[in-house]
Amino acid sequence: MLYSEEVLIMQSVSIFTKKDTDIKLNGNIRELSEMRVGLVRNVSYGRQIDAAIKSGVIDQIVETNSGTQSFKLLLADRVDVVISNKLGGMDILRRLGIQSTVVPTPLYELPIPSYFAFAKNTKGKKLKIKFDKALQAMKADGTYDAIINQSQGCRAVTCYQVGD
Repeated sequence: MLYSEEVLIMQSVSIFTKKDTDIKLNGNIRELSEMRVGLVRNVSYGRQIDAAIKSGVIDQIVETNSGTQSFKLLLADRVDVVISNKLGGMDILRRLGIQSTVVPTPLYELPIPSYFAFAKNTKGKKLKIKFDKALQAMKADGTYDAIINQSQGCRAVTCYQVGD
């Protein structure tokens, strides 16, 4: 595969909790060992979280088939926290209408760059070059941010920077 030079989107993995929870997270991954953690089956959450799962630091895992299912478990008090990429998680909160009930924990913002992939052939190489130029232009003229903000149901004062 060929990957774009331009980062398509800077995602961050976040830990979501219910807004009214008594859980106070301080940013140490080890504190998740005491919690029931909802996450999507067969998804990588970045090196730090994946390593904590593999080593057993995070061991009270409730796996689901989708992020939506994970957030519904959080609402039903079947898990204490949900691990999700921030943009995807925020979109699920918006679709479920629970933005005021469930929030990302700011101390857990683990950045993960995402790139667009192309076939490793002549056509893919040409397409990659065109894609990178178009994406650079969209970022420069504000179109890119407008699309990201619109996808999040964002309006001027409630918008946030991609990767925040």
